[in-house]
Amino acid sequence: MIVLRVSKETDVKVLAGAIERNVHKHGSIEVHAIGEKAVNKAVKAIAIANDFIKCRNVVLIATPYFQTVKGQNADGTSKSLSLSNFVVGKER
Repeated sequence: MIVLRVSKETDVKVLAGAIERNVHKHGSIEVHAIGEKAVNKAVKAIAIANDFIKCRNVVLIATPYFQTVKGQNADGTSKSLSLSNFVVGKER
């Protein structure tokens, strides 16, 4: 599975392009974001990626979930908002 990691410095339009390309190529990817700014950018990028593929009469569907990942806090873990199973489906 392709994993795209998002930080607070990530360029939203670049991420949107990466989402669109990888979903088109692989069918399903994961986007991982830790922190509110990174999550905000991830969600915006998904919306923009949907606009990118609109001309192909498809829509992206993302399933959000939390997972524990190795991090830099006191106990060595962090919670990551992950968006996965991007399904390319026909637009209604």
